[in-house]
Amino acid sequence: MNTVVSIIVPVHNTEAFLPRCLDSLQEQTFRDLEIICVDDGSSDDSSKILRDYAVKDPRIVAVFQENHGVEWARSVAMERARGRYIMFCDSDDAYKPCMCERMVSAMEADGVDLATCGTALHGAFSPDYAKWLEKPDAISVPASDLDWDDCLWNKIFRRDAIDRSGLRFPRDPSIRRGFDSAFCFCYSLVAETASSLSEKLIDHFKREGSIQDDRRNMKLRSTLDTIRFLPVVLQFLDRNGIYANGRKRFLRWYDDALHACFLFGRSDEREEGMRLVSEAMESRRRDVAPDSPWIYAAMRRDRHAIERMLTGKGLPLRTMALGWASTLAHRALGWRHPKN
Repeated sequence: MNTVVSIIVPVHNTEAFLPRCLDSLQEQTFRDLEIICVDDGSSDDSSKILRDYAVKDPRIVAVFQENHGVEWARSVAMERARGRYIMFCDSDDAYKPCMCERMVSAMEADGVDLATCGTALHGAFSPDYAKWLEKPDAISVPASDLDWDDCLWNKIFRRDAIDRSGLRFPRDPSIRRGFDSAFCFCYSLVAETASSLSEKLIDHFKREGSIQDDRRNMKLRSTLDTIRFLPVVLQFLDRNGIYANGRKRFLRWYDDALHACFLFGRSDEREEGMRLVSEAMESRRRDVAPDSPWIYAAMRRDRHAIERMLTGKGLPLRTMALGWASTLAHRALGWRHPKN
């Protein structure tokens, strides 16, 4: 069989939802695929379910590891992937029957580097989050023109582009989740063209205790997740010679992340955020323009300026508008200020 699509499924304690996920992948109208499931040290019956499905369907590859986190699991699966295209599915989600067929068709008919689709949401998601995941119908547009979200499960990627750029999920004990945003950002800089489908081809469920639920709950998710990836992302940009082209988007992305850290993070998280940014950006001080006020203040360890910006005092109107737009966006997505 010619493997066209590799679907990567990290699994951790999802015995109640895993059969629904695997059934939806088995029932795809597009048949030339492999389903790589990595059990990340589950303590429930997830591993048994995987073994049972793998025995019955040779397209399902079951891998078992100790609990290292979802990013490590995705890294292990990527090494085993043989498909021309890479897709991702959370083990508590489900593909519509035509998901792979429609996504592969978009890639091959349009000759693009990436395709994305709409999402059917199930659970207590905010209207803003639902709107954020809506997609227009767009054929072969410049990838930089696409309104990127940071989700893996609504996209299809070219494996050759991933391999050529050296884009990988980190095997770092300190990075256990959240690298999907960095992966999407980095890929957006090496992709040239993309297509978008308004059709909702994946069922995305919100459940208590899920990774997605964690990401919307500031008591469970550190605001430093994205900032910790800064050195990894910088290395990726430098290695591929695309830092100059991606500099403005890179600074805007990290300025927004740092703003969220200052706005919603605990005091220790704010200090850690400043330290990480200062160390990573030390050699690039000249790149930090006025449009990156949070990074600039962090590199100077200027706590007074940060407090003034948080209250909107003494800021240029444009910077205030950008800052509060970011604040409202974070709140719309469910960010909450934790207790110190």
